[in-house]
Amino acid sequence: MKIKLGPLSLALCLALGLLHAQDVVITPELKEAAKAGKPEAVFEMSRAFLYGKGGMPKDARKSYELMQQAAETGYPDAVGAMGYYLLTGTGVKKDTAKAVEWFRKGAELGSAKAQLNLARCLLRTQNPPALPEPTDEAEKKARQQEGIEWLEKAAEQRLIAAAANLGGYLYSGM
Repeated sequence: MKIKLGPLSLALCLALGLLHAQDVVITPELKEAAKAGKPEAVFEMSRAFLYGKGGMPKDARKSYELMQQAAETGYPDAVGAMGYYLLTGTGVKKDTAKAVEWFRKGAELGSAKAQLNLARCLLRTQNPPALPEPTDEAEKKARQQEGIEWLEKAAEQRLIAAAANLGGYLYSGM
């Protein structure tokens, strides 16, 4: 059964985990909303190009450009997603320092995925680590504490991966 969703409903379903990027259907309404600059729609178009879904060709550069457009509006998930592009070098030159900055901006705006990714950077669980090893024990503890706080915020928004990461840290006694 296919259900037709508008751009805001689609974004909400994706955010809640009711749909996944591979489920994205690019409707004429979504395309129009993206052309009109609606950040949620531009974000979804970017994801469609990233994964080559919804009838869009896989195009990392186009995906990056659209995500940057959505991020410039202050859309939290797009701001945080910019960190992904920079961390992985998807459609843009890899820059881990800028990636961490974008994750932080998105996290501060309330994006659960940005909060999770910032936490992973701070806790050095990204592979390879996005941040250098702390130079002393006090810095290491401060980063760990901040990382756990971001995991808690993301888990409070019901991001399952954040809850799992947080559970792992709590279980291991960190």
